[in-house]
Amino acid sequence: MRPEIGEKEIALRKCYTELTEEDVTLLREVRPIVIAHLDELVDAFYSHLLRFEETKKILKDEATVSRLKEAQKRYLTSLFSGEYGPEYVEDRMRIGEAHHKIGLVIKLYLGAVHRYEWLLVGLIRRNSQMDTDKLLKVGRAICTILYLDTQWVLEAYELAYTGELREKLEELQIDRQAFENLNECVILTDLNRKITRVNPACLQVTGYTPEELIGQTPKLLGSREPPPYVFAEIGTDLVKKGKWSGEVVNRRKDGTPWNCYLDIRTFKD
Repeated sequence: MRPEIGEKEIALRKCYTELTEEDVTLLREVRPIVIAHLDELVDAFYSHLLRFEETKKILKDEATVSRLKEAQKRYLTSLFSGEYGPEYVEDRMRIGEAHHKIGLVIKLYLGAVHRYEWLLVGLIRRNSQMDTDKLLKVGRAICTILYLDTQWVLEAYELAYTGELREKLEELQIDRQAFENLNECVILTDLNRKITRVNPACLQVTGYTPEELIGQTPKLLGSREPPPYVFAEIGTDLVKKGKWSGEVVNRRKDGTPWNCYLDIRTFKD
C-alpha cells in the first residue's frame, strides 16, 4: 500500500533536488512556450521511443500511442505549472505505477526523462529571446523539476516491485508448507540431476537424512540391477514430453526393496 506523502516530506524532497523559488518562477515564465509547442514536443518524444524494439513492443498500436500522447501533453502542462504539492505528487506516483504495469522498465523511463530534458531546453532556446545566463538558469530549473519528478516515479516503481516480491514470497511460503506436508515422497533435482531438496515423507520412506541425499543423484535410491531399457525410456520421455511415470523398485538405506510408482517431471523457470 502506498504511504501518504505530506507537505513536510514534499518540502524535504524539494530541498534534496534544490528546487528554488527562482526555479519555480522561471518554469512558470516559459510555460506558454511549452504549451504552444506541445504537439511538436510529444511527437519528437515518441519518435525517439519508437526507434527501440523494447519500447515498440509496449507502444504496439496506434490507439495506445494516441492515448499516451494526450497524457504526455497533460504531464508537460503540469510540469511547468509551478504547483508541486500533494496533488502533483499523487499524479507522479500514479505515473510510476502505470509505467510499471505496462512493462516500461526503469532504464527506459530514465532514458525518456533524459530525452525530455534535451527537447525542452532546445525548445526554450529556439523560441525565446533570453540571454545566455538566463537560458542556463532555465535549463537548470528544467533539470531540477525533472529530477524531482523522477524521485516520485522511481519510488512508485520501488513500491510496486516490493509489493510483487512480497506476494511471491507469500506464495513460496505456502508452496513450502505444502511441500513439507505432502504424504508422498518428493525429490527435487537440478539440471545435472543432483538432489537439491527432499520432503519429510521421503526421509521417512528411504531412511536417509537430508545430508546424505542432497548433492547425490536419485540413482542412490535405485535398484542395483535395473533393466537398461528403463533409463533409456525415462531419458527419452523427459526430453520429448517433459515427464515420465511408471512402476520401479527402489532401495532404502538399509537395502530393503521399495516398490513405488515413480512420477518424474521437468519444470522450467
